[in-house]
Amino acid sequence: MPSGTPRMIEVLVAAGHSRRPSRSIGWPQPRALTMPRGAGLVQGSKLVQRGHLGRFATFCSAFVSGMCLWFAMTSPAVCQEVTDQDDGAGSGIRVRGRLVVEQPQFSLDLAGIEMTLEEMVPAPELPLPENFQQMTLEQRQKWYQEFQASDAGKRFQEQLAKVDAGRKKFSAKTDAEGKFVFETAFPATFGLFGQLEFESAGKTYLADFFAEVPVGAGVKFLDLGDMPLEIRRILKSGDVAPDLVLAPPQGAKGSETVAIKEFAGKPLLLCFFTADGLTRVQADLTALHKDRPSDLQVLGINLDPPDDELQARLDALKLGWPVKKTSGLQDTPIAVDYGILALPGFCLIDAQGKVLLSDDGFFEALNEEQATIRSVIEKSLKK
Repeated sequence: MPSGTPRMIEVLVAAGHSRRPSRSIGWPQPRALTMPRGAGLVQGSKLVQRGHLGRFATFCSAFVSGMCLWFAMTSPAVCQEVTDQDDGAGSGIRVRGRLVVEQPQFSLDLAGIEMTLEEMVPAPELPLPENFQQMTLEQRQKWYQEFQASDAGKRFQEQLAKVDAGRKKFSAKTDAEGKFVFETAFPATFGLFGQLEFESAGKTYLADFFAEVPVGAGVKFLDLGDMPLEIRRILKSGDVAPDLVLAPPQGAKGSETVAIKEFAGKPLLLCFFTADGLTRVQADLTALHKDRPSDLQVLGINLDPPDDELQARLDALKLGWPVKKTSGLQDTPIAVDYGILALPGFCLIDAQGKVLLSDDGFFEALNEEQATIRSVIEKSLKK
């Protein structure tokens, strides 16, 4: 595992909720933000694509759960080879695909994106105690610190390092049409990922892709077809916070938007969540909101698809702050605008409507010793 992995596990235990991987380090137990965009069954092998997981999610010990959409792939033609393979064992199985951009507002140069095909080897599971779910955040952190210093914890890290050292990896670069091909894959399950950071209209975005690619025994050629890039904005401290676009335009009707200026006057914490995914941080946020009524607003952004039962599910949470419903995670622009990769996600905005701490910022801040969601927010408000 990368050198940062022990801290990643500690943050998971301390914060009590799953976070998305960063662009260079994977989490032990990630949770997908989006449902898979596509999957295929070809000669005994399937592609399971997951949105917004980012690079190095193949280091995970628990794979993201989701629903697979099956379709037939029928393009046997061999595309132009544009590979630059790493040295490694392989039986010559060719794996090819093409990155595509589905969002019409973005025009990207797809040439030269480095794609990585990395063997997914199951890692040992962190031996959490049976009462882990009932522990407070402080108890979870204390448990992990003790585990990390113990002989069992040291053996666990050695096992992780051994698994990582034995993982095979290949690389390829895309051509001008986004096509790529690997020549030396072998029967195994791989993680396929690539990313591109770019500017558009003065804003910074990240386009990335991740998928599980199981390659079956006896397969000689695997065509993955078109694979949509997931695009999100990279917000930085000091950026003007985007208005909250809760639903895209439909026909002649404009998009449903809430202006950030409506909350001017004191800091605003945005919490992006689904009704089933808030419980691990709800108590911490509720206490923080109750303790700081004069200097902190909290607004929940629910990303569940709208249905007849959603309001009842939200009411059952008994949240102490207002909630805005959206058109659902797949359709609402807000997740892209705020760079949200996993749920719950956060953005802290100052009294003037500028970003104090983005979702990426929360992730980085949680890497600090003894950090919790509450301590990160309180520290940011003091600056």
